[in-house]
Amino acid sequence: MAQLPKPLDDKHVLIELASPAVEVNQIVYLDFDTFYNYLDKNVRKETKKSDDSELIGLLKRVKKS
Repeated sequence: MAQLPKPLDDKHVLIELASPAVEVNQIVYLDFDTFYNYLDKNVRKETKKSDDSELIGLLKRVKKS
């Protein structure tokens, strides 16, 4: 990975998006509140679409920890 355009700190999360998720590679810096809200929203969306009990069980264990 090339030099980051912004130094990392303890208050942000770095997410790197690459193919096939996106057409052009992207780097995103999110504060923790934004990251967890994004994660919560998308996990809820995926669990509604999925009947995979193993996935649901794993997500429940992660939430408890």
